[in-house]
Amino acid sequence: MVSIKVHIPKSAKDTPCWVFIDGKYDLAYLTEDEKYFVSIDYKRVYSLEVVSGWSIPSP
Repeated sequence: MVSIKVHIPKSAKDTPCWVFIDGKYDLAYLTEDEKYFVSIDYKRVYSLEVVSGWSIPSP
C-alpha cells in the first residue's frame, strides 16, 4: 500500500482502486478534481484527508 499523499495514479479516474479508511476498505474512483474518491455504487464519498492509502486491484 502506498500513501495517498505520495502519489495517486491518474488511472484511478477510469479504473477503480481500493481505498483504506479507518481500517476498512472500499472500491472507489478518483474524482476529476482529484479531491475525493467516490464509491463505485456512488453512495459514499471520501475526502483525500480521510483516506489513509490506496491499492490498484490485481487482474
